[in-house]
Amino acid sequence: MMLRSFRLIFGVFLLFGFTTCSNPPSEFDVFLDVEGDQWAYSDLKEILWNCADTTSSYDIFLNIRHQGNYEWQNIYLKVQVIDPEGKERVYLKSVALSNAEGYWVGKGLGDWKVASPLLLPRMQFKKLGLYRMRLEQHMRVDPLEGVGQVGLKMVKRPAQSKN
Repeated sequence: MMLRSFRLIFGVFLLFGFTTCSNPPSEFDVFLDVEGDQWAYSDLKEILWNCADTTSSYDIFLNIRHQGNYEWQNIYLKVQVIDPEGKERVYLKSVALSNAEGYWVGKGLGDWKVASPLLLPRMQFKKLGLYRMRLEQHMRVDPLEGVGQVGLKMVKRPAQSKN
């Protein structure tokens, strides 16, 4: 009887621990396939998002699934953010896929690694409505081999207290 009570209490604490340590919910978390694992310049990846909150800021992460023998330590991207009125903001970004020691920042076993490094921190959207976000590989090679999927993950930042 005592053992059963201990297991029940332990299980409740374990469940509570998992629920309190969870990550904040994302607005979206999208991976788009790259045909033949070769990302061409002309293969723009577009993600649509409906902004319903202009008072918050968002962290936008790059979702990438690449081969373990990917030739480069990083990836250069052109990111276009197009607001509901058609105004465009363009960002040229270099995103590290390996650390200073040369190890991949992504996780995975075997031939593929999945990573979600921060791409655009603290983004603010000034208009309500449908936004288009486009990803374009901007490396010196075309097509870029070893990339199987790319996309974006957007997480709303916690509100800042004004103390």
